[in-house]
Amino acid sequence: MSQSAAIPTSSHKPRAVAILLSLYVAVYFGWTWPWGVLFIAMTIASIHARETNLVDAVRRDENPLLFWWISATWLALSLALIAYDIAPLVLRD
Repeated sequence: MSQSAAIPTSSHKPRAVAILLSLYVAVYFGWTWPWGVLFIAMTIASIHARETNLVDAVRRDENPLLFWWISATWLALSLALIAYDIAPLVLRD
């Protein structure tokens, strides 16, 4: 293999690869909770970055109401995805 064909070490993103593999496993087993955890992590990152995305980039400084509305929606949907898998385990007879 030539040196130019090798992937540079600096471009490796092991966390991204691990998350993608985890999501493949989640899809295979029909789990929704990993998606909820991912969306919560993405929401937290968006809040720290002061920018979120919903088709378009929405910056907290430029449009705070929409930014927090989107963030709250992502958080609520994340909790619903987690609850969807957890509730049947907790509410068994």
